[in-house]
Amino acid sequence: MRPGAATAVTTTQKEHPQGRSFGLTFGQILVFAAIVLPAVVTLRASMATVDLAYQIRAGEIMLDSHHVLRTDPFTFTAFGRPWLDQQWGAQVLLAQIFRWGGWELLALTRAAVAAASFWLLYVACRARGAGVRPAAWLSLGGLLVAIYGFAPRPQMFGFLLFAMTLAVVSERDRRPRLQWILPLIVIVWANVHGSFVLGPVVLVLAWLEDRHRHVASSRTILVTIASIAAATVNPFGLRVWQYVVELSSNAQVRNTIEEWQPPKITSASGFVFFASVAVVAAIALRHRREIAWPRALGLAVFFLLGVTAIRGVIWWALAAPFLLADLFPGRTTRDEPRVVNTAIAVVLVGVGFMLLPWFRQTFASTANSGTVSDGLLSYAPNAYTTRLADAVPPGTRVFAPEIWASWFELAVPQDPVMIDPRIEIFSDAVWRDYDDISHASEGWQQVVARWDIGALALSTEQQSDLIAVIEKDPSWTTVYADGDGVLLVQA
Repeated sequence: MRPGAATAVTTTQKEHPQGRSFGLTFGQILVFAAIVLPAVVTLRASMATVDLAYQIRAGEIMLDSHHVLRTDPFTFTAFGRPWLDQQWGAQVLLAQIFRWGGWELLALTRAAVAAASFWLLYVACRARGAGVRPAAWLSLGGLLVAIYGFAPRPQMFGFLLFAMTLAVVSERDRRPRLQWILPLIVIVWANVHGSFVLGPVVLVLAWLEDRHRHVASSRTILVTIASIAAATVNPFGLRVWQYVVELSSNAQVRNTIEEWQPPKITSASGFVFFASVAVVAAIALRHRREIAWPRALGLAVFFLLGVTAIRGVIWWALAAPFLLADLFPGRTTRDEPRVVNTAIAVVLVGVGFMLLPWFRQTFASTANSGTVSDGLLSYAPNAYTTRLADAVPPGTRVFAPEIWASWFELAVPQDPVMIDPRIEIFSDAVWRDYDDISHASEGWQQVVARWDIGALALSTEQQSDLIAVIEKDPSWTTVYADGDGVLLVQA
């Protein structure tokens, strides 16, 4: 990087004489959009309960018991089995927010976290040397790439803490002592999401950059060491590092969960990611003399995170603008206030207001199974869990598809399910049994009997083979059915 690249460069703008016009300048509306648009976009999107619902239930259990969960409390296949619940802090927070204001407050929290994250990205880009307009454009570009990954779950808190880390690191030349807040950030991070490892990664990259710029780097390396040690301040100690390694290398996780698989250019999210990579490559080629090896290494690290797993794209979306920021310094421009810019800001605020969760239905359809829903929630089969509670006695073992299981764990906690989205805690044998039932493989009836399953909630998306077979079986009675699937209990 160029010497002093981490020092902020202030955009010089020609002062506009008072009285000639009123409103916002183009630069101001860009900054406003970079902060407000993330909130508007997340308010428009439904909240998938695939991960969220069980996180809330786990948090509620901990709020009531005042103890961190260490064994599985949800399923009949892994009940009592050790569970390293690394995200316990986020679960408690999500559960408390849910108790305070329900799904609506959770939706508003997601929007606020998104807005704060991209505001911090803007601040980091400015501190790195980008002008007002370029910093705003870089933040908006990051939003375009990250838009598909901002789900309502512990990862969103990791995203906020990552943006906070970038903002603090970008100030290390002007405010070197501020770096000592980073170990505290990592302590929080290590108790809410496994992405805490990115905190020390960013610090190592910053240290390498300082060394290359011949800037004093002893403080940065000390903060890095302190941050690595800070990650062990959690109920599980050093085992959280083992958890991250084992989860990211788990074959079952990578083979069965789409977001752990590499992005495909044929998908919308994959196309945007690879398009952003092409843009970054073009910028790097144009500024190749200014792309020193520490910056190139940083881009490579976050590119690898994105290209190997869809869930890694969101980190690239923040890191790439940050790493490129100083290539776009401010310029002297005549930026006049205009009424139209103010009108755009008013429209954005108005759209955000109309999208507030209190103006939306919680359940827009019977099962809300699809990825696109007009309701506040998706993958929330409320009709199924309501009928189940009436049709079976408490304690009935339920076979439910993995995409619905989290909702069942929150809505009917008295009826344990077979599996849920915590892929890593279930043995290969359990997954084979789950697949045998799902696909109506030979002997599936014996598997159901062996596990003493008393209810089947079947999704047309995941169990179409079984639905075709079991609806003709007199030993099962249909208690509910719609276009999304069918709920059966033993006759």
